Amino acid sequence: MDSRVGMSVEANVSPLVSIIVPIHNGARWIQDTLISLLNQSYQNLEILLIDDASTDDLGAVLVTFDDPRLRVEHLRVNGGVSAARNVGIQMACGEFIAFCDADDISLERRIETQVKHMKANPELDLCGTAFTCFDAFGESAVQHPEDNTVIRRALMIGNCFGLSTVLAKSVVLKGNRFDESLGLAEDYELWTRLAIKRTFFSNIQESLVRYRLHEQQASKGKGARLDIQSRSIRAKYCAALLENEELSLVVASETIAMPDLQFAADLLMHRIQAMGGLETNDFRYLFAWMYQRLDRHGAVNWARWQMIQRRLNLLLNPNYRLNNLVLALCEPLLSPEKRDLLLKLKT
Repeated sequence: MDSRVGMSVEANVSPLVSIIVPIHNGARWIQDTLISLLNQSYQNLEILLIDDASTDDLGAVLVTFDDPRLRVEHLRVNGGVSAARNVGIQMACGEFIAFCDADDISLERRIETQVKHMKANPELDLCGTAFTCFDAFGESAVQHPEDNTVIRRALMIGNCFGLSTVLAKSVVLKGNRFDESLGLAEDYELWTRLAIKRTFFSNIQESLVRYRLHEQQASKGKGARLDIQSRSIRAKYCAALLENEELSLVVASETIAMPDLQFAADLLMHRIQAMGGLETNDFRYLFAWMYQRLDRHGAVNWARWQMIQRRLNLLLNPNYRLNNLVLALCEPLLSPEKRDLLLKLKT
């Protein structure tokens, strides 16, 4: 066993924090990222740079750094960002594990602030912070919910952590790795999986990370795949909250029939009173996803869908409801792309 695990210069005051930085052909920005981490006001760090088989001039950048806190692991095969992060989790020796992508910048007090927050609230397992997105044209601040209960509810709508802001107890992440089969939204999937296991969350409302926006991140195809993946993760999380294995298996299979929606509606009505303040409307994205996955959306299924909406008091966007009606009347005439567009319930 590595003698450094859980150790620090002042074990009770300054626990070791392992910061995982995955990189693949990111030499262009990595210098700024590493400088921001090495210059943290909180000094008891190890920075685990996981090189996911880069082919750019990363080596030329790394030779300019001479700090024993920086550990570099070169992977021979490009396994993707989830696999790289999991390697870092396995290597990590700290009491806490933090993440920072290779093009983002952590402000000087980021780690210090998060460690203090975790120590002051020992029930917490994971915390993020607000962050600031920036590019050549300007910047904008992003805040997510602060309280654990609100975060768990917000995850029913979408991701509410900036990955490069996250710091968590090492034991939590060593027992729950990123899903390496997912090419996108792998962080959102992990947070929902942790939420199902009653992990305690928090978001510090101070912006402590600068999130770089650039052309390598954006593509129309990637955006569409991310949207589909996020909708699937969201539906699986909502289904898991109902604690019914049959429903979870149906939603995971993505082969949905109208009786499945009716079963889910019956289950929700039976369970909602015991769900700690959640309302039936909080599950609207689960039902919209299930309706989207039906093979047919003709008049009969549309009418049944309307009945479910009324029964559950689902407050759906009027444009979405109109689109559903158009689809019910014109489905044979529509392309698959147009059909999917009409079925999406926007957040």
